This record gives sequence, C-alpha cells and structure tokens, in this order.
Amino acid sequence: MDMTETLRKQREIDAEIRRLDRFNELTEPQGIRYQELRTASIELQRVILKDSYAKGHVEDGTPSDNDNARDRWGGTLVQRGDPWRESIAAPAYGGSHDTVAELRGRARTAIERTAHAPDGGRDRITRALDSEQGGSLNKIAAWSIATSDPAYMRAFSKLAVDPMNGNREFTGDELNAFQRTQSLARAMSLTDASGGYLIPFQLDPTVILTSDGSTNPLRQIARTVVATGDVWNGVSSAGITAGWLAEAAENSDNAPTLAQPSINVYKQSAFVPVSVESYDDMANGAAEVTSLLFDAADQVDSQAFILGTGSAQPFGIVTALVGTASVVSLTGGTLDAVDFTSTQEALGPRFQPNAQWIMHLVSLNRGRSIIAGTGLTTPMIEGNPPILLSKIANEASYMDSTIAAGTTHDYLAVYGDFSNYVIADRIGSTVELVPHLFGANRRPSGQRGWWLMRRVGADSVNDAAFRMLDKSA
Repeated sequence: MDMTETLRKQREIDAEIRRLDRFNELTEPQGIRYQELRTASIELQRVILKDSYAKGHVEDGTPSDNDNARDRWGGTLVQRGDPWRESIAAPAYGGSHDTVAELRGRARTAIERTAHAPDGGRDRITRALDSEQGGSLNKIAAWSIATSDPAYMRAFSKLAVDPMNGNREFTGDELNAFQRTQSLARAMSLTDASGGYLIPFQLDPTVILTSDGSTNPLRQIARTVVATGDVWNGVSSAGITAGWLAEAAENSDNAPTLAQPSINVYKQSAFVPVSVESYDDMANGAAEVTSLLFDAADQVDSQAFILGTGSAQPFGIVTALVGTASVVSLTGGTLDAVDFTSTQEALGPRFQPNAQWIMHLVSLNRGRSIIAGTGLTTPMIEGNPPILLSKIANEASYMDSTIAAGTTHDYLAVYGDFSNYVIADRIGSTVELVPHLFGANRRPSGQRGWWLMRRVGADSVNDAAFRMLDKSA
C-alpha cells in the first residue's frame, strides 16, 4: 500500500471512529468494531510515522535529529491513534511522560473528535490550548482529554439514569475513564470533600455557554477567557505613543505602562429536582437534565454580567462603570435621539471601530420610534440584532427600562468595545447526583436531584472603553 492509499485509509478509519463516538453506549458488535478500528488506526500511524522518520522529518515536516524523531514518533503514534489512552494526567498530577507538545496535541485531537460539541466552544478551548503555557496549559489539556473521552460520557450517562447503581454497569473502559477523571478532578481541586463528577466536555457549560447560540448578549460580545485557578490575571496597556523622528536622532522611549487586571472567579450553583418517573422516561438523561441546569446558569449569568455586585459574584458592566468618568449624565423625562448620539460621541476614537450597544427592549423600541424622525442620516436599521447609529444594538433584559420619576439614576444603555469586558470561566464544571430527595417529614419524595457547580468571574478591565447613559427625570 503506497502512502497516498495509507493516508486515505486512515481518514476513513478516523471518520468511522467519530461516528461510533456519537453513541452514548455501544452494542457488543459495535464495541468489537471500535476496538478493531483503534488497532488499525495505530498500525497505520506506525506506517506513516516510519515513512516520516525514514525521510528525516516528523509529521509537520520539521527537520529533526534521530533522537527527537524517535521521541516524537512514540508520542505522536499514541496521540493520533488514541488521545484517550490511560496516562492522561499532566506531569504535575503524576504519572504522565508526555511532553508539553504531546499533551497539547493529544488534547486538540480529542476535542476535534468529540461528538456533539458546539463549534464555538471547541474553538474557544483550542485557542486556550494554543495561548496558555506552563501549569495552566497542563490543566486545560488534561481536562480536555479526560472529559471528552467517549467512555467517560457513557459512564456519566449511566450514573445520570441510575445514581445508585449505574456504576455497576460500567464496562472496563468506562470504569477506567471514570476513575481517571475523578483522580484529575481531585488533583485540580475541582470538587469538594463531598465529591462530584466532572461534566463531560460536550455537556460542560464552559463549552456550551460560549457557543454562538447563547441568548446571553454579554456572552456573545465580551471577551471570554479560561481560568485555571481562583483568579484570572491579564495584562493591559493604554498603548504606546508614536512620533516623527529626525535623521540620525535618538529614538524616544515609547515603552508602554503595563497594568495587570485580575478577575476573581466565584462559585455558582443550580439545582434541578427530577421525579423518578421522569428519570425512567428519559431517552438520554444526561443531556436532558444538563440542558435544564445550563439554562438556569445562563439566566444567572445574564443578570450578573449586567448588575453583579462583585461581592461573591462577578462585577456587572453597569456596576463596574458607576461612579467613573464613563458615565454620560443627561436629564429629561424621556429617552430622545440626542441621548443616543451624545453617548456615542462621548466614546474615544480608539474604541469606536468595535463598539456596540446593550440596552433593554423598551429602550430599543424607543430608539425605533425616535431615530427615524430626527433627520439623522443613519436611523435604526432592523435586523437581528438591529443597528443603531451604524452600530449593533443588543438586547439586555437587566438594563434599566424606564426613567422613573424621583430616582437619581437610570442606566439605560452602555456603548463601547466589549472586548474590554472580560468573562473568566474556571474550567471543569462539576455536578453531584443526589439519589433521593426528602420532604418536610424526612420521607422520600420520589425525586432525585442534580446539583451543578461552576465558577465564573467578570469585570471591566478598561473603563475608558465604555460610555454608559445615565438618564434622570
């Protein structure tokens, strides 16, 4: 078989493996076929890598010496054939001989082969793998590999249907995947003393809630990052100053002043009770119950990202801007065209190209009724989302909707570059399965429950990038 045929066969095998990965549980013939495919994939990779080694280069075409080629041959062979092999923990968590490059590569392969994960979430975690270094990279990669393992998804689904006895039905692969993931969760301090299960990759809100389908506008337009500890630390700068330089003149020192904004992440929880009868009727308990949990989490996020106090919860964008120079204070009992134009024109030129609006639906509707009659050359343009004064206008239900008589402040709109509002998601959401719930008299109620725990933080890292309309009567 020539190399072209070998590569074609490898692609066919990978495609069939991905199709089988979509099943939460394999039949006996499917399981046998799955093992055959994995064995064939490893053998084909051996042929491919030997060919690369013989030509004096490795998979990506980079020249290397013989020792490095042998090291990468061994690592790449297992990575491409089966990213979910037994030793998945990063060196800091014990047991793995993977290099950083191999661990990153295996994580990328695992994410690509995970069925039913949203593209937006895949892209976000992949970007984190490419940008992080050191301990953070190790954590993200190890978590990605462990929670995307199809065997772990099948084990998790069995526990979802029967929290008491589901583990008794684990196959050997499922038990190994479950034990490895639990060990990783403890090493990463993702579960408390009472225990909890890491949520499979394709069901984790760290992945789901960042997809393009989210109804939370801040999730769509803000900068979202992955945190691996209790605090996310970034770097910001007001920029450097460029100028003209005469011939043979010494250049000025244009080094920028750097700041390090930090965002704390806080624990968020949601609880969903489900009757035993509902459990029995569920076609896919894990997916159906987790969809309820994530909807609840998204609703909490929606409020926190607007009005969060910053005390045991994220800083909302409104809270972050109150009392700063970013507030545009105007008076009058109604929302007028000049309110929109004044707010927009108050923002500095640096932030105008990527600026957007957020406001309540009532304010959006007011904009529809007033802008068209003002003689402005760019009125409100309908769409999803609509365009206000040439900029996207997003609906945010927790913004102020009316100008109340006698109130001091009504924050009706925020305009700015929302890449300067950062949402930090701590990787590794966990869920505890409560096998029986009890009523007021401490007798079983015929219900089970799911308790979701995740950690999220948010804050403005550059208040100058925003202007907030404060309208008072």
